[in-house]
Amino acid sequence: MSNLQAVNLFNIQGWVAVITGGGTGVGRMMATCLAQNGARVYITGRRLEKLQETAQGFSNIFPIVADSTKKEDIERIVAEIGKKEDHVDVLINNSGVTTVHAQLDAEDNSPEAVSKRMFEQSFDDWKDPYAINVAAMYFTTAAFIPLLVNAQKYRDESGNVINVTSVSGIIKNSQDGQFSYNSNKAAAVSLTNQLALELARPHLGIRVNQLALGYFPSQMTSIETEGEKDHFRKNWNVPFGRAGRADDISKVVLNLATNGYQSGSTQVVDGAYILASDHLHLDKYV
Repeated sequence: MSNLQAVNLFNIQGWVAVITGGGTGVGRMMATCLAQNGARVYITGRRLEKLQETAQGFSNIFPIVADSTKKEDIERIVAEIGKKEDHVDVLINNSGVTTVHAQLDAEDNSPEAVSKRMFEQSFDDWKDPYAINVAAMYFTTAAFIPLLVNAQKYRDESGNVINVTSVSGIIKNSQDGQFSYNSNKAAAVSLTNQLALELARPHLGIRVNQLALGYFPSQMTSIETEGEKDHFRKNWNVPFGRAGRADDISKVVLNLATNGYQSGSTQVVDGAYILASDHLHLDKYV
């Protein structure tokens, strides 16, 4: 029982971590957390300047410019990391994009107007985001399997995978016509569950969990975490009146990364995780 102190339970000193989309938002939060706790963190993304901003001030965060929707880039990432590391302890699939809204509720809510707003989206509005929100998770995870399994050389388990999904993939409503994005995220939730089952095979032993996130500041959700309490309560049904912060997500990431008995789980990190039928209608309290 002497090793149950937090410093031992969540010890990732010397770990090797890979985070896609590590240059902004939640990816930056997680990269900073892992680096501050002693991991060597490789972050990927399409914009070098954003990756460099995340790495600034850290000697153990390493930027790699790459597009996670291109198989050749994924293979290059694995090869580049493989030249420096012989294993990976945790892979975090974080890259993602938002999609267009159909905006169900508007001034004109006639059947014809609703139909027009829903139909004016293109097929590309559905297909293109799927590549980064879902398929990239699959191909990146597949490519890293050998390095993840090699973690057994140093610990009693393989490396593990954390997929960043969204509460939008779990809830039943469209969030005012966000059909494409919510469907993308629901697919990511399903993919994570499949990977958790299939990669648990004894000769692989890779744990796979997911973070179903709510409102965190990012390029997709640009609102600040402070000073907007009425907005969060009225428009986003967040009783606590704020978006998520770096410390909120860091606590969960450290747990998923180090808990060797946890796989196939969906960790909801959202102060507003209330199903549509159970909304508190907080606007009347604002």
